[in-house]
Amino acid sequence: MTTLRTGVEITNSIFPNRQIKPEYCKVDNIPIIGATHVIYITRILLDNIIKHSGVQSNLIDVEISAKIIDKELLRLSFTNKLSNDIDFQQLEDTLAQVKEKWRDKSNFEKTNIEGGSGFDKIRRILAFDLKGKNYGFSYIINENKLTIVIDVDIDIKRKEL
Repeated sequence: MTTLRTGVEITNSIFPNRQIKPEYCKVDNIPIIGATHVIYITRILLDNIIKHSGVQSNLIDVEISAKIIDKELLRLSFTNKLSNDIDFQQLEDTLAQVKEKWRDKSNFEKTNIEGGSGFDKIRRILAFDLKGKNYGFSYIINENKLTIVIDVDIDIKRKEL
């Protein structure tokens, strides 16, 4: 939980006029190696929500979940509202391309290029920094909500998430 809160606090300090208001649901205290990488992943996902959700409110509600699936698979889930002004077909197409790209475990071309959604950077963190052999990306678009789910096998140690 500490790792996720740190990511939220850093994001809120960078965007003082667009504050993330987190609701932590299903957050296990997960001891892991690589907590700083989880903070960075959290930051990228929260930045995406602020920049791409189309929500104009000063407070942006985000549901954050972190739990262990199958002993050593960390599942991070971020759910946020989307503006009615979002092009939902374009969003679907973009996220489908991200998901397809993540399936190719050997292609990390253009990962260091700035801009974009940061999903390539997250993938690189999972594969190289966290040394994840089994990682995945999925999403759900349901009415005006988007859920991004990131899975990675992790080395569980005595650190709090």
